[in-house]
Amino acid sequence: MMKTSLSVKYDTGSIGSIGNLLWNTKNKQDAFTYNPLFVEQQIDLAPIQMSIQAPRTQQQLPWPAHDDKLYRSLPPMIADALPDYYGHALYKAWLNANKIYKSKHCPLDLLAFIGNSAIGALEFEPDDGLTEKKVSKPAMTIDLPALSLFSQKVLREKIVPSINKDNAHYWQQIMATSIFAGGRQPKAIIGIGEKIGQILSANGSLPEGYQPYLLKFEQDQNYPATKLEYIYYKIARLAGISIMDSRLLTIENSTHFLTKRFDRNGMEKIHTQTLAAMAPHVKSYEGIFEVMHQLKLPASDFKQQYLRMVFNVVMRNVDDHNKNFSFCMDKTHNWQLSPAYDQVFSLNLSAPHYTNRHSLTVCGKNEHITKNDLEKVALQNNIQHYKTLIDQVIDAASHFAAYAKELGLPEDLIRAIQSQHTLA
Repeated sequence: MMKTSLSVKYDTGSIGSIGNLLWNTKNKQDAFTYNPLFVEQQIDLAPIQMSIQAPRTQQQLPWPAHDDKLYRSLPPMIADALPDYYGHALYKAWLNANKIYKSKHCPLDLLAFIGNSAIGALEFEPDDGLTEKKVSKPAMTIDLPALSLFSQKVLREKIVPSINKDNAHYWQQIMATSIFAGGRQPKAIIGIGEKIGQILSANGSLPEGYQPYLLKFEQDQNYPATKLEYIYYKIARLAGISIMDSRLLTIENSTHFLTKRFDRNGMEKIHTQTLAAMAPHVKSYEGIFEVMHQLKLPASDFKQQYLRMVFNVVMRNVDDHNKNFSFCMDKTHNWQLSPAYDQVFSLNLSAPHYTNRHSLTVCGKNEHITKNDLEKVALQNNIQHYKTLIDQVIDAASHFAAYAKELGLPEDLIRAIQSQHTLA
């Protein structure tokens, strides 16, 4: 099964291959080389980490894999297309079910499996020409309650169940909707019509009137994670943060979180790179602003990123790692900050204090961040009216209890979460 070469394509309709990935069987790493014909197009898909203007590209030398395990032996721009924990668990189960052993596959096999269903606009095609044209497939009807229950089984049992005749139908649905998404928790990429009724897989061709969404499954009715994310979505909107339209979807007593995809405009693909791919070295919020300066983003994006930083500090979203910030390329090949996503309360209320620290630092701190620290970052980046922006987030945060009560969250949980909010 092992693929040793893949063609990487950029879904624009005419450019075709942007380059090739080669797997080195000796050092177990991939390398990517740009197609000179693509370089002539002057479209910089990774302007900081793997720029077409860099001497390495101009000399037609390969870009090596990043050595951090996050990138799974791939160059950062390419690794961004891989699924995270949950998708990998599903893929491993598929390998086991098909008796494909670890020594017989590599990251290129997973990319070939993903094909043209990756997040963003990159596509992957084996050089042997045997790729499956997934986009031509009609979308599959999804039984969401069954898919939800099966995803819970996958997560609960820790060891992902192998494919057999009793669960093959569920595996078919979950592999059509869930292997392509990032994150640790079970989720599905689906298509929903203007009137919620039939739910379809979104890795095929969606019928007219359907839009691609990301759905996060409710996993534990004792902890309302999906309702909390919806509450945080509403607070983020109230604070002026740009975030995709989202809502709750309740089916058979389970409440799921549903949000529109920002890497799709209908079925049109939008090239997207996370901070992890764009600038793997960044470990701080100040570093994000430096990247934005390099990308020459507009002042409105700096304001947006500042609001998100303040929101994460005030609302205790400590899951602010480098895959939870992204940049999108528009049709004119200019970069912009993506809409916000994963704006959640991510403290573990029962865990030791030291585990609940921010992933990114502010003024060198990953805890006990003060208003003064936030103001310093604003002054460093010429953020206008920064004190008003801070107050804007704090005011929005004050609506948490009211929103939580509307959704029936337990009073003790509301008080526990609210007590963790800062700067109020």
